[in-house]
Amino acid sequence: MFGDGGGLHKHANSISWDCVVHCEIARRPFALSLDGMSVVLRGWSALTLARMSCEGCSGRPSRASCRGGRTMDQHSVAYVGFDTSKTKHAVAVAEGGREGEVRYLGEIEAAPAAVERLLGKLARKYKSLHVCYEAGPTGYGLYRHVRALGQVCDVIAPSLVPIRPGDRVKTNRRDAVTLARLLRAGELTSVWVPDEVHEAVRDLVRAREAAARDLRHKRQQVLSFLLRHGRIFTGHRHWSRAHLRWLAGQAFNHPAQQIVFQDQVDALATHRSGSSGWIVTWLSLSRPGRWRPWWPLVRPCGVSPSWLQ
Repeated sequence: MFGDGGGLHKHANSISWDCVVHCEIARRPFALSLDGMSVVLRGWSALTLARMSCEGCSGRPSRASCRGGRTMDQHSVAYVGFDTSKTKHAVAVAEGGREGEVRYLGEIEAAPAAVERLLGKLARKYKSLHVCYEAGPTGYGLYRHVRALGQVCDVIAPSLVPIRPGDRVKTNRRDAVTLARLLRAGELTSVWVPDEVHEAVRDLVRAREAAARDLRHKRQQVLSFLLRHGRIFTGHRHWSRAHLRWLAGQAFNHPAQQIVFQDQVDALATHRSGSSGWIVTWLSLSRPGRWRPWWPLVRPCGVSPSWLQ
């Protein structure tokens, strides 16, 4: 079987059929040792040795160690996609490798305990987990919880998720499966996740911007009401001290119009005092020195630099 005078001393059954085929077509003699046993084969070519080194004779995965065409090393990483919502999360997992399975696991409660149980089950099956979900109204609580459990987590920019042309059906299941599959392919773009201090200052700045928009809207209501009734301020600038004195002297004959005008003016006064008061109070209750790096952000809030010393 092995050519002229060649053969195996022991355990001939341990050699795979591919080895036998290679030996039959070989032309050069060669000697090697398998598991401490001397093996003398005649007619081993360089091509035969190269194929044997790739099929189990050099410690690499052989065909016998594969399951379903995939080696066990490819199951070391799992890519988990979360489609988050207020009450439930849809979850899908994609196994590592190009041919890895992508399956939908179902929905779980949005509570941290449910997320921890799910990741615990997956961590017992895979060596490591890579979790992702889209940035949205649920915030960064899931990100911080997953990182606290020792797993990798990314928050994905929704506007940068690749979408197939014509794919307009959007469900929780399809979104979770798509996130897991694209995360494995490396086609998702993550966003920068702020820490708790950055997020607090961001909330403060956004609240100030919303208050400023509300103030502009209320001022426009007052000016439009006065314009409809022919009351036009001829001074230099609106909302100056002279303009506020002029507003205080306006009166209307009909009681309903006077009530509307007075309500709008009172709303302006309440808004101005409240929007500046709660910001200063909140900053005074925190440690003042820590806000010095954030002065460029909180300066539009009308806060004096003395609060940040």
